[in-house]
Amino acid sequence: MSRYSELIRRLQAADSIVRYAGPQPESRLIELETKWDLRLPESYREFVLHHGAGGIPGGEIIGIDDDYMDSEFGTMAPTLYYKRDFGLPDGLFVIQTDPDGEAIVCLDLRKRIGGESPVVAYSLATRRIDGVLAGSFGEYMQKYLEGAIGD
Repeated sequence: MSRYSELIRRLQAADSIVRYAGPQPESRLIELETKWDLRLPESYREFVLHHGAGGIPGGEIIGIDDDYMDSEFGTMAPTLYYKRDFGLPDGLFVIQTDPDGEAIVCLDLRKRIGGESPVVAYSLATRRIDGVLAGSFGEYMQKYLEGAIGD
């Protein structure tokens, strides 16, 4: 059980269209990190291992599901797309896209404190970081879930 399990359960109970991929084997996470030469933050790894990917339609958290290694739809596809078409800097890993196309939410893997990386907003218009949204994925996820539930 992860630190998000109770909040996710409450969110799913309140909204039947909320979906999560479900627990993922650590081997998938290791394969992803090895192929793309990444070391993802501990709180993000915890989320992926216990919940995979998902959330509120239009605001899903990108993670690991059955298509995780697919070059077009997998975990790295959004990061690769935004790097190619919007100049996303190396070291930013997309965890959430904006349906309105104004900004994306990323882990800034270039910065590490105690196994965690900050979560930042990257503006697609200015092609730069607009600000820090949270000090870690865990903090961001807590805000995301509490905001969705209305706490």
